[in-house]
Amino acid sequence: EVQVQLLDANGREVGTSTARVKGKETLRLGIASPVLWSAENPYLYSLLVSGAGEVLHFHVGLRKVEVVDGVFRINGQDIKLKGVNRHDSHPELGQTIPLKHMIQDLKLMKQHNINTIRTSHYPNDPRFLDLCDQYGFYVIDEADLEAHGVLHAGDYHMLTKNSEWEAAFLDRAVRMVERDKNHPSVVIWSMGNESGYGVNHIAMARWTRERDTTRPVHYEGAALKYNGHPDTSCLDMNSR
Repeated sequence: EVQVQLLDANGREVGTSTARVKGKETLRLGIASPVLWSAENPYLYSLLVSGAGEVLHFHVGLRKVEVVDGVFRINGQDIKLKGVNRHDSHPELGQTIPLKHMIQDLKLMKQHNINTIRTSHYPNDPRFLDLCDQYGFYVIDEADLEAHGVLHAGDYHMLTKNSEWEAAFLDRAVRMVERDKNHPSVVIWSMGNESGYGVNHIAMARWTRERDTTRPVHYEGAALKYNGHPDTSCLDMNSR
């Protein structure tokens, strides 16, 4: 038997559900007058999942992402994204980044009215996404896919148009989405950076859209200037 409890920010129970689980099960909770998450009001509920003598705790943010007539919206409100690229790096420790340094980064961004972060060019440390949930940032979560090296071979699209590489491309999308799907801060999925554009990116985007219908899908490399595959219907946005 598995029990699910949803608590508000003050620790009060606002929803609960119980089920006997064999394999996979879907539990639904109804909440009266939910408080919605946004970068301006990063309200988080606590989700407690109990079963077999174990209790798991998750933070949950409730929000709706949509693009209407070319306008990006959160919870029905038009949003102007003012963002930066961020690498998981420290000036002295390299990719071993202390939590306090991540917090320092986010506070500095807030001071400069930045509300959006692109995790260039790979999914960042999961602790960083936890902080984005808490501090209130919109995240473009980017798959760890970049292929500048093919430029020296003379064909920018040589990997993405070769079906033998499809599994490797898909693996990067699957690992990102499955790891980060429950973060309210993640509002856009990105299929990588500067890796050409072809059937393998299309496979990534189609899988992502089927797995998660709540977020738009972006890829920088599908811009017309790169002369890649002409079909961009699997994407919601790309760079100019």
